[in-house]
Amino acid sequence: MTNTDWNNPRNWRGGETLTSTQLNEQVKTNLLRLYQRNYATFTERYPAASHITTSTSFVALGTKDWRLSLISIGNNIDINLMNVGHNSVTANYVYFDIRVDDDYYISSLTDTPLSDGLWRFRSISNSPLNHVWSHLLTDIPTGLHSYEVFWKVSAGTGVIWLSSVSQFMVEEYGLLTG
Repeated sequence: MTNTDWNNPRNWRGGETLTSTQLNEQVKTNLLRLYQRNYATFTERYPAASHITTSTSFVALGTKDWRLSLISIGNNIDINLMNVGHNSVTANYVYFDIRVDDDYYISSLTDTPLSDGLWRFRSISNSPLNHVWSHLLTDIPTGLHSYEVFWKVSAGTGVIWLSSVSQFMVEEYGLLTG
């Protein structure tokens, strides 16, 4: 469902005739909209090759699939990222951030991300580890928004493993009341 499925409540007048179409529009359609999940997700299962970066500046992760779009009605947005990865150099970091609308990074709320990004992990003896992050984004205006994963390393090579499942999800929380 999209935000166009919401019908603004009517102001009924005394003695007005109620039709089944009006009742369905005001009750059935709106109730379905209220309980519909509003989300976008990308799941990558066992890709042919690992994602690799040696960039010490934030760059887009992989393909266009790591960019999601969601029509928001102004509620809070929960952003989740899950992957299995490591840095080739022990004790160095891999950083992640999310860019919204090609306009700003969530870590800083400006067009320049914070140096540590939104999330990070530190490599331990070059071993792959599971990582799951979540961030609640508030004050998103109504409308279509894009969310894209960016990443970088402090040094070495950041790797998201090919023999794993990665997922990026953006979901709007709250009553979807248009």
